Amino acid sequence: MVGGGEMNLRAGIELIYKYGPTMVVCAYGGRSQYLESIGAPSESEVMSRELRYQIQYDLEISSWRPSLPSIVVWKRTRQLPVPSNTRQELLNIFDLAIEYEMTRVAIVTVGVHVPRAATYVAKHLSVYEKYRGLSPVVLESEEVLLAANREKYGPRVEALRNSKSFARNWGGKNREVDGISKIVRDVYGDAVKPLVEAKTASA
Repeated sequence: MVGGGEMNLRAGIELIYKYGPTMVVCAYGGRSQYLESIGAPSESEVMSRELRYQIQYDLEISSWRPSLPSIVVWKRTRQLPVPSNTRQELLNIFDLAIEYEMTRVAIVTVGVHVPRAATYVAKHLSVYEKYRGLSPVVLESEEVLLAANREKYGPRVEALRNSKSFARNWGGKNREVDGISKIVRDVYGDAVKPLVEAKTASA
């Protein structure tokens, strides 16, 4: 999974070029109520289109031809009867992996969201037995980019880590830590929520 945002997208592309996965998804979940109310596309549609554009541009300026994956898009017409959030998007991805008989799943997101994503991965594998055959890993976009080309991506990573947005998430009330605490303590009731499956990629 490639999460929303340009840095996540670029990290996903670097991983595609290095490992040649068979399938990739971007922001794999339904639209928010606001996006739905204005008839906007899903984040998955927008980010998947940008992913294709960036890969096409890379290929136009290079003679190298890597193995490219199938990009599965969550279309704007597809909605589940539950909100789209980190919890549900991970469940959607796990269901897709099971549907296509895949076991290895890489979740790519910025460092500030890695702990939350990893906590939900552990929660889902613990609560739902059907996902325990999967082997998910959570990767930090910034470190993926630095490993690929520190000179090229270093300034961008530094700018992100010193940004006001990053500080808001980790400073003050520390929203990320608070959210993780609530997941672990099951304040959201995730362990008893009905499991809403995303059964078919074509739906």
